[in-house]
Amino acid sequence: MHRIERVLRHLELSSSLEHCHSAQQQVPQLTAATTGSLFTTEKHTTTMADPIRVCVTGAAGQIAYSLVPHVAGGNMFGPDQPIILSLLDIAPCMGAVRGVEMELQDCAYPLLQSVIATSDPNEAFNNVDFCHPGGSVPPPRGHGAQGPAGQECRHLRGA
Repeated sequence: MHRIERVLRHLELSSSLEHCHSAQQQVPQLTAATTGSLFTTEKHTTTMADPIRVCVTGAAGQIAYSLVPHVAGGNMFGPDQPIILSLLDIAPCMGAVRGVEMELQDCAYPLLQSVIATSDPNEAFNNVDFCHPGGSVPPPRGHGAQGPAGQECRHLRGA
């Protein structure tokens, strides 16, 4: 049974109980909460924090494709932390990055306030609070894995 069917069934049972009880016995009003039990008698209110800006580099890659739903869904920074997601990759990969952006918008994550898809590092790293360097620029020959990380760190430091 789907959650909506359970809610409707429970509400139907509650309304039939209200007719059976006398005026002295009150049936508590049910409100859906965002956390805890499906049915609760107390209202749950949350205060949303200021959004944090998260940059994911190599956004067209498989690692980023696996990571961004967890960031947008609240698994990384918590269920009450709004996110502004910045996706960075090289210009030839921007078609795939736009596809990731559209999938994120289609999923309608409640914590995801906006998505910025860009190949410009200055735009991607602007006011970023957290960065996941998944890669973007292949390392030069003989430099091992220091190539992409070094270039991304220079953008973060402003050098």
